[in-house]
Amino acid sequence: MANIHVLVKQQDASGKGWLESYYGYGAYGVYRIADEHQDMRLDLDSIGAETLTAAEAKSAIFSDAYRGYVKIKTGNAITDDFPEIESDEDVPSSTRYDLTADDIASGLSFNKILFKKYIRDRFNDKAKDIVSARVGDLEQLSFEQQKDEAAAWTADNTASTPMLTTMATARGITVSALVSKINTKVAAYNSAVATKLAEQKVLEDEVDALDTIAKAHKWRHEKLGLTASTEQLAEDSSLGAPASKIQF
Repeated sequence: MANIHVLVKQQDASGKGWLESYYGYGAYGVYRIADEHQDMRLDLDSIGAETLTAAEAKSAIFSDAYRGYVKIKTGNAITDDFPEIESDEDVPSSTRYDLTADDIASGLSFNKILFKKYIRDRFNDKAKDIVSARVGDLEQLSFEQQKDEAAAWTADNTASTPMLTTMATARGITVSALVSKINTKVAAYNSAVATKLAEQKVLEDEVDALDTIAKAHKWRHEKLGLTASTEQLAEDSSLGAPASKIQF
């Protein structure tokens, strides 16, 4: 069985020995799951992990290369499955590797994968907030049935509504009045969801439009608060201080 590669929040990966860390970027990391850890107990959804191909995972090492090159740790080679990258300060004698056009393209692609992961995770949390802010646990459990019965009654007021009838009787109101309340709540919920979904898609469109690593790093600087490199800050006068927090 081949290794599995995933992108996951570093805090969610903490303490999980079956995740082998490869590369960190912002709040996230690229990890490998070796064959011996792949069994029925493996639950990637529980930690919000996104599966990557081996090529996507390796491309992470090119994602921060604004300068057009990376430093390979002594004893590693770019042809290795996952070569270790060093900073200038860590190992001054490390080997410089100049990125090819394909490397640059894959580095840009990884930035987009990462940024969209940030966006999805943030808006998944916002979606949960929309639900929890409007209904309690019991109502969440019954909400789909309530919506279905309300929709059926709205279309035909002779439709069977066992749940709504029970609820309306207990509250001392008519089924018609309860249906009106539910329809109002559904409309408000749908409006809130549509607003957040539109915001998410605008951000994803921005990410899709990024066509250079420099533009990707400017986006992260302004939207995620992940500072652009010293070189880019010196060369791009439009860049001010990084965002103090994620801007969505």
